[in-house]
Amino acid sequence: MAQISPRRKCQIKSDQDTASRLGHQTIVQASLKKIKTAHHLRRADGGGASRQKNRRSPRLRRVVHRNLAEQTEAIRHDWLS
Repeated sequence: MAQISPRRKCQIKSDQDTASRLGHQTIVQASLKKIKTAHHLRRADGGGASRQKNRRSPRLRRVVHRNLAEQTEAIRHDWLS
């Protein structure tokens, strides 16, 4: 079995505690939030003004949403398996 760093172990533990306290749904939302934030920061303008975001092409927006949907499913699958 791979070695898990103590810090990661602690993180996993706290995730599990949170999961048992709040139920899976909230964890999925929290993970989603992380993904969304990460996506936001990966944007070309470094996560700048939302005005630019609103002007983004609908096609790009659809792609982003599809990716988010896929990632959500993956997380949900992880948590519920």
